[in-house]
Amino acid sequence: MQFFPWKEQYRLNISEIDEQHRLLVAMIDRLHTAMAEGKGKSVLDDIITELYNYTKFHFITEERLMSEYDYPGFAQHRREHKELIGKVLAMMERKKENSLGLSSDLSIMLQEWLNSHILETDKKYSEYLATRGISL
Repeated sequence: MQFFPWKEQYRLNISEIDEQHRLLVAMIDRLHTAMAEGKGKSVLDDIITELYNYTKFHFITEERLMSEYDYPGFAQHRREHKELIGKVLAMMERKKENSLGLSSDLSIMLQEWLNSHILETDKKYSEYLATRGISL
């Protein structure tokens, strides 16, 4: 059973980005499933490592597209990416300290990322590309 499934509202209509966002949703779902089974701690290392690697390749992809198509909100979007990377690095540090509640905090952070960054910030550049007839 999926706790956190992919929803069409997450779609940006940029195939490469949508595919990558599906990976993020899958990470959230794996974490939720593990937490519901009382195994959140057992998947935490893998999820945090995967998330760190994900941010590196995903943000490079997004920033390349925004730069290539002269997206006017690029500088602000890049700042948000740096902020999100900082949050991931903070989670990695907390994991080293065996911080209590980390699974729950990570879950909340990922959901906020999805709801704030993807559904709002990413939608803006998606709409920018669409209004210019750019189909990717």
